[in-house]
Amino acid sequence: MPEKKHHLFKSAEEKAEDEAEARAQWSAHEEERHRQEFAATTQGQARAAYERGLDWFEIEMDLRGPQHSATARSNAAQTQGLTDVEYEGWALVDVNHVFVPHRASGGGGEAGSERYRIEGEIVGIYMFRRDASKRRAAGGEG
Repeated sequence: MPEKKHHLFKSAEEKAEDEAEARAQWSAHEEERHRQEFAATTQGQARAAYERGLDWFEIEMDLRGPQHSATARSNAAQTQGLTDVEYEGWALVDVNHVFVPHRASGGGGEAGSERYRIEGEIVGIYMFRRDASKRRAAGGEG
């Protein structure tokens, strides 16, 4: 393998080739990073399930933040997430909500009364059935 020249001793053509190679490597790295980020999203998981030929797809979403305060922004993001799943070729067929407790505390109330506080999250469970009529052209991500 030939020894690499120091940048100062390279011709303009060699420097341009090095820069083009570095740009290509950076571009490939960025494409892979973007692909991995998309694959981790609800839409990315829905696309992968569709491409694997699955007939059913289920997702769970925390409906409220840790402080139990719903916001319009989080509701809009959740609605968009469900819409994105449908764009990948899935039809929503069932929804359930469950309360998942994390911690309970209590006691210390006045004589004869007990006060308890239960903390947790509300989780939405969404079941989708494969529906090719809902599938959009799979060119755009996110």
